[in-house]
Amino acid sequence: MSSADAVRMPNMIVKQPTIAIARDYDHNLRVNLYGDERVGISCLLNRLIEGSYDEKYHSPGSLSLRVHQIDVNGKTVKLRLFDMRPVPRFKAIPSTYASFPNILIYVFDSTDERSFENIKGHLEDSSKEANQASIKLLVATKIDYTIRRIIDTATATSFAEKNKMTYVETSAKENINVTELFVNCTKFYLSILDKRVASQDTSSDPQCNIL
Repeated sequence: MSSADAVRMPNMIVKQPTIAIARDYDHNLRVNLYGDERVGISCLLNRLIEGSYDEKYHSPGSLSLRVHQIDVNGKTVKLRLFDMRPVPRFKAIPSTYASFPNILIYVFDSTDERSFENIKGHLEDSSKEANQASIKLLVATKIDYTIRRIIDTATATSFAEKNKMTYVETSAKENINVTELFVNCTKFYLSILDKRVASQDTSSDPQCNIL
């Protein structure tokens, strides 16, 4: 074959072999957590993932992702936990970062009235992210500080009911309801998902009652 013939030959396309990647989970869920700074989102996640609590710990930054796997009804569930507290240089969280959560958790500090009042704003800001299949929770932190507590159970429960959320009280320091929060809410979401798949119903808007 001459060099001229070689030049006229079309480029050959070499098909790369397909590599199958084994998954080590049965379900992959996205969980968005919203709230003001210092409401305790990082402490909740540390308690859940690492089983520890450090009162002096401060998150290195917002818009962070952590991953944790739990077992629910014999199934392994991968939780992608997004801390959605906005970075100061952004007026709003980028939509590509925030979109399509399966579970939305709104966190306030039970000793800080402003953090509770600001939940309304977090709900409005995230209203376009959720869909009818998503479930929402209102979560109080630091309930072990009984003397300093400002927002009582009745007030938070009433607000949650008006906004079709379940209210859960937690303490990362005393390890109250932290693991239960994520396990039971995941279990509830998967039960709703199973029912929707079975009935092909895409119109329901479930309220999550988990604890």
